[in-house]
Amino acid sequence: MIFMEWTENFSVKVPLIDEQHKKLFGLINDFYSGFKEKSIFKERMTELIKGLKDYALYHFSTEEKYMEMYNFPGYKNHKKEHEIFIEKIADISERYESGQLVVSLEITNFIKDWLTNHILGTDKKYSQLFIEKGVK
Repeated sequence: MIFMEWTENFSVKVPLIDEQHKKLFGLINDFYSGFKEKSIFKERMTELIKGLKDYALYHFSTEEKYMEMYNFPGYKNHKKEHEIFIEKIADISERYESGQLVVSLEITNFIKDWLTNHILGTDKKYSQLFIEKGVK
C-alpha cells in the first residue's frame, strides 16, 4: 500500500537529490504498508526511525555541501529546517525507546508534511542554482 506517491511535481531536477528524496518516500511507504501487521509493528517502527536518522545524515549533508559550495543565499534557513527535522526524529526516537506511546499517525503525518512542505517549498529554491552549477 502506498502512503505517498513520488511524482515529477516533487522533482528538483537534480538526479542525485531526487534519488535521495525518493528513498524517503520509500521509507515511509514501506512503514505504512506494514502498518496493519501488528505482529511486526515494533520492528517496522525501529526500522523507520533508524532509516530516518540515516537519511537525515547523508541527504542533509549532500544538500548542505552544495549550498555552501555555491553560496546559496537561503543556506542558513534551509539548514535550520534540517535541524528541526533531526530534532523531531530524535524526540520520536527517545519517546519510542523509553516506552512512551509513539503513534504511527504522528510519524506518518510528520513525514508527509515534511515531504510536501520542505521539498515543494524549501528545496525547490535551490534547484535552479544546482542545475546551473552542474550538480547531477
